[in-house]
Amino acid sequence: MPNIFSNPQYPHTIIPPQSRLPECTPEVPCMSAWTPQPSWGTNSASPDYYALTITFGEGVVFEGVVIVDRYGQVFFGPSVGIGIGTPVSGSLTAGWIQANYNPNSPSGPNVPQSFLGGGYTNATIGFIRGGGVTLTGDGSNYYAPELGVFAPSATLSFGFTIPIQTTMKTFR
Repeated sequence: MPNIFSNPQYPHTIIPPQSRLPECTPEVPCMSAWTPQPSWGTNSASPDYYALTITFGEGVVFEGVVIVDRYGQVFFGPSVGIGIGTPVSGSLTAGWIQANYNPNSPSGPNVPQSFLGGGYTNATIGFIRGGGVTLTGDGSNYYAPELGVFAPSATLSFGFTIPIQTTMKTFR
């Protein structure tokens, strides 16, 4: 069975089937995976989200993260973990949500909301440039490699994010 969520040019990028596009009305505007934010671009290789993380402490670290996804949804959350680096550090990363095919997992614009809103595990390392990976805690087989700019640090954290602004109608 073919993976209906993959773009052949970028086999791990999630593209929703057209049958899942929302019903939009002038009263309830919405966006779909086919119409990302105008400033984001339509290239499926573009990041699915950007995350700004501020980290406090060494040994035991506390973090705050603000995430903006390709649909304009904004998420915020705290995390706690272990790490080394300066007493206050931070990163600005771009993430690409990847998946192993799972028919029970959400698709389309619900993927970032499902992946980014909720529990997660994140591991990063960087010195000016760096990277990491985020794993979701919902069992949906999604993960996101991340690349970005970092203050010198290495962390392993566990956190939870909630949507604080949504700009689209949620698929049912």
